[in-house]
Amino acid sequence: MADMDIGKDDVEAIAYFSKISYSSQLFIGNWKKGNCQNYDGSFCQVWSWEKYTYSGLSMNFVMGEPVERNGKLIINPNPFFCALCPKWDIVKGNS
Repeated sequence: MADMDIGKDDVEAIAYFSKISYSSQLFIGNWKKGNCQNYDGSFCQVWSWEKYTYSGLSMNFVMGEPVERNGKLIINPNPFFCALCPKWDIVKGNS
């Protein structure tokens, strides 16, 4: 299998399915974010970090700068983070 050549058709298929995957995850993430009882319209109330544990790695999940509330840093999560969030909980009545 390592000797298989990847042709133009293969690359085009990969690009096509990558676009589908990207669009699907973005759609699902935006829907979940907008219908999550943990998101107040600006920030996620579930995910937070202590100042000293917050790192640049976490910036992959943030839209804008983190805000300090009650001694913790909270974020406006990227929809891609919301798409796979294990703490997501639907707003009652939005099912």
